[in-house]
Amino acid sequence: MALIVEDGSNVPGAESYASVIYADAYHAARGKTDWAELTTERKEQALRRSTDYMIQFYRPRWEGYRTNTGQALDWPRSLVEIKDTNYIGSYIDPNSVPDEIKRACCELALISISGSLAPNIERETASESIDGISVSYFQGSRQYTAYRAIDMILKPFLRHDGTRLEVVRA
Repeated sequence: MALIVEDGSNVPGAESYASVIYADAYHAARGKTDWAELTTERKEQALRRSTDYMIQFYRPRWEGYRTNTGQALDWPRSLVEIKDTNYIGSYIDPNSVPDEIKRACCELALISISGSLAPNIERETASESIDGISVSYFQGSRQYTAYRAIDMILKPFLRHDGTRLEVVRA
């Protein structure tokens, strides 16, 4: 089944923020040859998985609002302020999917080739030793993989603390 890509126009049934062509160019420009070795079908599957992960992990943290309540994905969005300008009130085009969203999708797609982006969480290991190799974790250590590079790409589009405070004039 061909990958259905969101282009900013609320594409019905959209499954990915990035196309295979976009991902091919993105990874080639960065010398990531693992991506080039994949079949088109595996690339499409990886892009679907990465988009699914982005929806599940980032949905409550996105700035702004979905442009259409019935849209398939979280982007496009309205009222997402461009934070790196000197102009207050500059917003992302609500009929687009920003390049940063597409880039994060591509990065996660490549990571998903090696395994699950959201693996099951098992018991927290305090200390373990097998054949002279030992592992221990700090108390309170993170129980999931944090993709710092992805968070850095998406930072301009995320709420600071996962909540939004609405200010209304009385």
